[in-house]
Amino acid sequence: MCDNVKGQSDHAGKTGATTSVLRVLPDDRLTRQHLARAIAGSATARELIARVEQLQDCVLILRAHPLLTEQEHLLGRGKFWVVRGHLYGLLEYQAEPLGSYRAMRIINHELAHALEVGLLPRGTDTASLRPLVLARENEEARGPVAGVETEFARAVGYRVQLELQGRLQSPSALSTVADDTHLALGTLAAARLPSWMHASEGQ
Repeated sequence: MCDNVKGQSDHAGKTGATTSVLRVLPDDRLTRQHLARAIAGSATARELIARVEQLQDCVLILRAHPLLTEQEHLLGRGKFWVVRGHLYGLLEYQAEPLGSYRAMRIINHELAHALEVGLLPRGTDTASLRPLVLARENEEARGPVAGVETEFARAVGYRVQLELQGRLQSPSALSTVADDTHLALGTLAAARLPSWMHASEGQ
């Protein structure tokens, strides 16, 4: 779920030196392992992460939250804000053990939200972003909690889960899902993964 976009600026720069768009806190080994599993087992997840990495003027932090469901009654959430035309996002998911298909679904769901937001035309501040995010909302899919839900994020999350479960083996379905939900992805310049992922392979 895409939570209310907010005017904050205190999360950037807390993940160590990296030029990657998608960042993970140094001590968040669980998230790194979940991402490695998604990339290894899902073509759709690989393309999703590669497309997130080619977003311009964007920093996204993904982290496991041990009490997200207990405290907020959510499995995942994303918060986004714009500062002088640069997009920042904090993506959180309920921490679950490695091997959890639900965690895989939620992580890729939140990454899909981030891709949607990152592809929107951006003004200079957060206020310029909010009406564009709301325009993609699927109110029927939102449920009883506050926030913005979209069909693209829901479909991508479930697609990745099915691929990881071995129930779907076809190539990446990201472009098909985007077309079905009226999201223009543009050209994928290169299947580039976050630079820190290469350094953490095998961990």
